[in-house]
Amino acid sequence: MSNRNILKERAIVNARPEKELFGTEIEDVVMFKLIKTLYAIENKWIKEIVRVKTIAPIPGLPEFVPGLLNIRGEIYSAVNIQIFLEHREIGISDINSAVIISGNGVEYALLADSINGFDSSENFKSDSFPENFNSLQREFIKGISSNGTLLLDGDALTQNRKIIIEQ
Repeated sequence: MSNRNILKERAIVNARPEKELFGTEIEDVVMFKLIKTLYAIENKWIKEIVRVKTIAPIPGLPEFVPGLLNIRGEIYSAVNIQIFLEHREIGISDINSAVIISGNGVEYALLADSINGFDSSENFKSDSFPENFNSLQREFIKGISSNGTLLLDGDALTQNRKIIIEQ
């Protein structure tokens, strides 16, 4: 077989849709970890994922906003989703990433210790929340997976005035 035919054969295989190649749904959520909790958010709400070097503290902000991030000249509020959802976990956080979310004219950064991969939103159930979830968690969490990953509600995160800080 000539090199040309080998390359043509590879191109045909690689041109098939990802679902056909791997036999699974195309991933449509990004998972990230903060202390011990895994969170996920649908890709359609993500503008980008960035490394966090420094958070500039600003006095007078709510406790869940430890400061601001400067990403290539763009300023974003840095939001600690665990503090916002009143989901206090004991542990040391090594915040080194941020998931910039965008939608409904709102953009800000969700802080993360690590980015933990991708999944399908079909793996999250919205009808089986634990009884100990508070009303805020029920309002901003869209679903939960079998391993306990919490799917955040991007619509609520970009529209609800409880989390959006007006300037």
